[in-house]
Amino acid sequence: MRAIPIAATLLAAASLAVGCGSDEGDQAPGAGDSAPGGVPRTFWGIVSGTELSPEELDMMGDADVGTLRQLVLWPQIEPSDDEYDWTTLDPIVAEAAENGIEMLPFVYGTPSWAVGDCLGLEPLVCQRIPPLSSEDAKHAWQDFLHDLVSRYGPDGSFWSDDSDVFDPPKLPITRWQIWNEPSSPSFYQPKPSPQGYGELVKLSHDAITEVDPDAEIVLAGLFRTPQKGQAEEGGPSEFLRELYAVEGIEDDFDAIALHPYATNLNQITTLFDQVLPTMREAGDADKPIWITELGWSSAPPEPNKPLLKGVEGQAKLLTDSFELLRSKREQSGTSGRTSRSPSRAARSASSPGCSTATASRSPRGTPSTSSRAGIRASGIEAGRCRG
Repeated sequence: MRAIPIAATLLAAASLAVGCGSDEGDQAPGAGDSAPGGVPRTFWGIVSGTELSPEELDMMGDADVGTLRQLVLWPQIEPSDDEYDWTTLDPIVAEAAENGIEMLPFVYGTPSWAVGDCLGLEPLVCQRIPPLSSEDAKHAWQDFLHDLVSRYGPDGSFWSDDSDVFDPPKLPITRWQIWNEPSSPSFYQPKPSPQGYGELVKLSHDAITEVDPDAEIVLAGLFRTPQKGQAEEGGPSEFLRELYAVEGIEDDFDAIALHPYATNLNQITTLFDQVLPTMREAGDADKPIWITELGWSSAPPEPNKPLLKGVEGQAKLLTDSFELLRSKREQSGTSGRTSRSPSRAARSASSPGCSTATASRSPRGTPSTSSRAGIRASGIEAGRCRG
């Protein structure tokens, strides 16, 4: 019987979440439309940790969800070198396009055949190791990204292939998020490395823009306190400071992303106050900040688990937090990233501000525990909901 309230929760979250911009040119129905609250439709988004059914994607379309942040798990799609399985991703891309929902993929995980040395880690943990240990691993990562963009990008074969069962309106993927929470050992092994992640971003930028020169590269979302017991001042701002030390890195991405899981709204505001000076110090304050995960659990509150809020508490915090983000967007003076810029130079001149965020959705039949449980259900060993 939990499936009914979970479906309702999905729609409520969809109407509150924040999303990214839309493309110019031919669009699927609804893409680029305005939405309630005086923001582009793509301001509202969802990140799902379980496979979405066509019916759920239809519900999201009816609710004016504009952005779907979607896990693209490399080991799942290319389980063996140069052998691809698109059967899990094709239906989602097609159904999202049918509903005018733009996709923001976050590409994550390294298959065992590409890792080389798992350093004694179990298979699910081994995939957290980025493909940087050898030239072969780096080339394999770039080849995978090249094939992804060649399939789903503006000139992608998916949109013109008559041999499959899909015939969606063309809504190509033009924004790509690289990895997930690289400042946390939950997603980056053997240990987080801003320098290593910077190399991964550079490799990704070169591979993606070789196929689509106008593609936008989004940094992986940074968690507010990525390691247990870590002080807030040692979180995203310090990781970014060290990332900016990688020579030329600012030319290889278009947006910064945050995952401001917090017990209250003041902690979200504090995170912005910490990150923005770091961007200014690096001379990179003109780039937008995207919020690509945000949420609280609808499970009943328990002692020492501050992210468990219950259904009503979750709804209130989502409402209040997205209103906070919308107001920050207005204060920044940005009108939102509602169209692709014709060049990287034009994009870099855009106004700063809060551009995207997504509400999380948990597996069907379970209480929402933000995105932690959902991502674990997709094959990523994420650990417990941070509380």
